[in-house]
Amino acid sequence: MLKPKHSAFHATPLALLLDHLQVHKLYLAGVSSDQCVMAAVIEARMRDMEVVVPRDLVATQDGKRNAAALVNFEVVHGRKTTPASRVRLPRVHATSARSR
Repeated sequence: MLKPKHSAFHATPLALLLDHLQVHKLYLAGVSSDQCVMAAVIEARMRDMEVVVPRDLVATQDGKRNAAALVNFEVVHGRKTTPASRVRLPRVHATSARSR
């Protein structure tokens, strides 16, 4: 899906899609950790979603800004920034995926 602005939620059908799929937990990764990823984290929180930001799957223009964004995710927004190697995604059974 294309996103016209910073957040993946702004002017996109993402919220409707996640609601339809009954998704309550997001793992957010991407570039511009201090802008685009941050905006998506904030909007997901406003929708009462659980959010995890794998710290090694985000980046921005320089290391200082990325480090500041990671601190912001954890301290200000209370979001986990675990390494991607520690992320364990839930298993989806083929039958439950087809029934949607």
